[in-house]
Amino acid sequence: MKKIWYTALLAGVVTLSAACGDDDETVTPTAVTGGTSTQAAASPAASAPASNTTAAAKPSAMDSSFGTAGVMAAPLSATENDRFMAVAFAPDGSYYAAGYVSQGGDHAMAVAKFAAAGTLDKTFGKDGYAIVNVAAGGKTVELARAIAVQASGKIVIAGIAEHDTSATGDAAKDTDMIVVRLDARGAPDATFGKDGIARIDAAAGKITTGTTFVGDNAWGVATLPGDKVAVFGSSLSTAAADRTDTDFVLAGLTAAGVLDTAFGKDGYV
Repeated sequence: MKKIWYTALLAGVVTLSAACGDDDETVTPTAVTGGTSTQAAASPAASAPASNTTAAAKPSAMDSSFGTAGVMAAPLSATENDRFMAVAFAPDGSYYAAGYVSQGGDHAMAVAKFAAAGTLDKTFGKDGYAIVNVAAGGKTVELARAIAVQASGKIVIAGIAEHDTSATGDAAKDTDMIVVRLDARGAPDATFGKDGIARIDAAAGKITTGTTFVGDNAWGVATLPGDKVAVFGSSLSTAAADRTDTDFVLAGLTAAGVLDTAFGKDGYV
């Protein structure tokens, strides 16, 4: 999966386009070890050349000061699926992209840092990438859908992961909302949650109709004063035992990565 950034700085807009297919052959994959909060990354040997993107596919207003002719490709893996799903800017003009990379069929959350000129910041993580496998041994559920930069410079990503990777049957499909905080170097922040990871289990998942399973999902994240975090998501409705629909969930976390009991009711709205 190749990721290509399009930027139009005058409009203040950055759009990420993902093109399906094999990854760039110039990338040499590096195995990433699993674990509750492992931080490592594949090491791309080189960015994809600009010729990989045809002129017809480019927007009309490309910023030539960004990447190569306005395009920056950042493959995370040469052989497996990977994708960026969210972007956030830092006050210094740098920016971060978050998503996932597959590791032998086990998805892990991924973050990349870019300089304002559209080059990987290789001081971040490993060669510009930080990868956290929250549910090591899981399958293709885990990913990051949202990212935000806190006033302290720490990076917060939110998404989902398997509730229990050892579960079988329907229970194996249950998901939790996940929030990971990285420090400015791209390492999990040990002062947040457990080893940099906060897990929000709003409700037990449930088979609804046919093969549909409803679990917890995180869709967005925002920073609050004092390095607190707000996570927007959805969860199985608990209004009645027979409910199979979802309710919106807004959860508040303290700077330490635990539910903020001063937020809503017991940390939820």
